[in-house]
Amino acid sequence: MKYPLIILFVLSMQALFSQETTLDEGYKKDVIEKLSVLMQDFYIYPDIAKKTSEHLNNQYKAGYFDTCKDNQRFAAILTEVVQSVNKDKHMRIMSNQPYIASKNTLEAKAEHRRGQINNYRSINHGFKELKMLEGNVAYLDLRMFAPMDRAKEIADAYMKLMSLADA
Repeated sequence: MKYPLIILFVLSMQALFSQETTLDEGYKKDVIEKLSVLMQDFYIYPDIAKKTSEHLNNQYKAGYFDTCKDNQRFAAILTEVVQSVNKDKHMRIMSNQPYIASKNTLEAKAEHRRGQINNYRSINHGFKELKMLEGNVAYLDLRMFAPMDRAKEIADAYMKLMSLADA
């Protein structure tokens, strides 16, 4: 079953690919082929996906993308070409910086964990506000569920206060 889908296609950046590097034709062709496949597999209107793919390929063969020297420009031109056929202003092609995984060291893991703990503390483990409303009704503004090992004591304290309410 096909569902309405906004395709946000992200151009894959090759390792150590900088903005000053000129995109080669093989890369452009590969991106257009992958975009065409994604559209035909996932776009809600198969006939429009096919027309868009054909138009992309025709534009590529005509040299329309030859002026694209970096991913930002290539993504912008691809978006214009795609939207000129499908008229879908929600569909955009965007460039993305390469993902660089954090170091898998004990220090990095400890720093990440400290950051999480400090974040939970700064937002009071999701407990924003507790009010006693008219009629002895307790109102709890809870913004998130923090891990039990960190929030149990706080949750218990709020629940104890709420137990005094009638509702």
